[in-house]
Amino acid sequence: MSFRIVSRNLFLVVLVASGLVLGSSVAVASSVAKSLNDKRQYESFQLANKLNVLVISDPDTDKAAASLDVLIGSRNDPSGREGLAHFLEHMLFLGTEKYPQPGEYQAFISGHGGSHNAFTSFEHTNYFFDVGKEHLEPALDRFAQFFIAPLFTPEYVTRERNAVHSEYRSKIKDDARRVMDAKKQVLNPRHPRSRFPTGSLQTLADGPSNVRDELVQFYMRHYSAHRMALVVLGRESVQVLKDLVAEKFSSVRNSSVRVAAIGEPLFEAGSLPALLHTQPLNDRQSMSLTFPIPALPAHYRSKPADYIANLLGHEGEGSLLSLLRAKGWASALSATAGTRDLSETTFSVFVGLTSTGLDHVQDIASYVFQYLRLIEQSGLESWRFDEQAELYNVQFRFQEKSSPIKYVRSLATSLHLYPTAEVLRAPYAMDSYRPALIRDVLDHLRPENVLLTVTAKTLETNEISPWYRTPLMVTSIAPDTVQRWQTDEQHPALRLPKRNEFIPANLMVEPSAIDANKPALIKSSERLSLWFHQDDSYNVPRANFFFSVRSEA
Repeated sequence: MSFRIVSRNLFLVVLVASGLVLGSSVAVASSVAKSLNDKRQYESFQLANKLNVLVISDPDTDKAAASLDVLIGSRNDPSGREGLAHFLEHMLFLGTEKYPQPGEYQAFISGHGGSHNAFTSFEHTNYFFDVGKEHLEPALDRFAQFFIAPLFTPEYVTRERNAVHSEYRSKIKDDARRVMDAKKQVLNPRHPRSRFPTGSLQTLADGPSNVRDELVQFYMRHYSAHRMALVVLGRESVQVLKDLVAEKFSSVRNSSVRVAAIGEPLFEAGSLPALLHTQPLNDRQSMSLTFPIPALPAHYRSKPADYIANLLGHEGEGSLLSLLRAKGWASALSATAGTRDLSETTFSVFVGLTSTGLDHVQDIASYVFQYLRLIEQSGLESWRFDEQAELYNVQFRFQEKSSPIKYVRSLATSLHLYPTAEVLRAPYAMDSYRPALIRDVLDHLRPENVLLTVTAKTLETNEISPWYRTPLMVTSIAPDTVQRWQTDEQHPALRLPKRNEFIPANLMVEPSAIDANKPALIKSSERLSLWFHQDDSYNVPRANFFFSVRSEA
């Protein structure tokens, strides 16, 4: 038996299914909120070993896909073994007890129209694949063995250690990584984010202890079912997918390990405000303001940082970007909650600078702080929150399908961040206007709490970052500069956005009076032909315009 609940915006459907038990391996299943436009069927459940699972039945899919996310990442690397979590990610692909040949999984996936990969981030290690829709069961059987009985074959340790080192070296000229390596020199050296996450021949070398032994210990300790989230998408029914998951993954071991919280702040007391100069390889100029703020995943229904970022990053009349463009100082501006880990968050403002703008970094920073004060003084209004919430709802209601492999990969990570029943909707949810929470975030976006990073080839530097060899210089920001940023009078051109008159009140798609089988000529003149065709497949209120302009010259 099922029923549905429609939200006030008519954008949300909650499907409630009765709990099902598969022998003794599956606990009670729960419902998953989804968009009215989403025809796929979802069900979440937990295996008896505490592995959280979401299955997605999509009869129309052209690929089956799966992703398993382990809530373990580079933050868990032992001291002196930087890159061990990443190295473990590589080693899992090199044979299991059931499928001992090191390339067997890869050969099966690629031989059946699929692809596969994995990544290690600060808090997550994510494994994912897609495959021809008829081949989910054998692919999933091979995939599950990574988390049940990997071999860690000794003769492949050296080869894969070289592969990790090659991956590191291949990015040595990547400016994004080079700037990040420079930023790590400003972080608290006792915080795990200050470490080198990729790994190299140096950090993974055998020494007093054997790296393979440490690898096995790391796997046995951290790769526990209760720290895993699995998403499987296939053409099969929900029940068949549940049975398949229970069969393949119930043997994943649960060590019940508890990972200690990070006990150190991201920046040491007294280290901010700071100015970081970095030199890129490419000829570009930019600046960013980074602020440590409280962790926010628990506040996904309020999204206080997103609320601020949306106002700070708008591009219309009165915006910060429009002022900087008018002065010829900036080509782009964006504001984001930079990291969304369970343990910490940062808020960042990025400005793409012109050559002239590089000479006005302090003025631009002042304008950023002026606009933040403007938000604090005049921008905390419920109607602004409602506007943002409505736009998020429209995105959720009419979101387009992504590829199966991208979809499962994203959802597997999200299962660690949000309640399972809300995992689809959480990134779009803005249900609770909490101005006190927004003020709390704004209280951290102060001149005395900023890392100002300026990147340009002409900047003065005095040291080199250890891993990506980035020229850099770190200096304190002078008290009189901080005082100026705190007290500068607001520029008269800076204004908060007006009410958005273009948020639609009615998104119903009207039936077309024109033959839907072919485009119709609806306007014609000597110099213009206008054709119209209404899509009848997706039934979404979205239009595409295509122009072909021809000149006689």
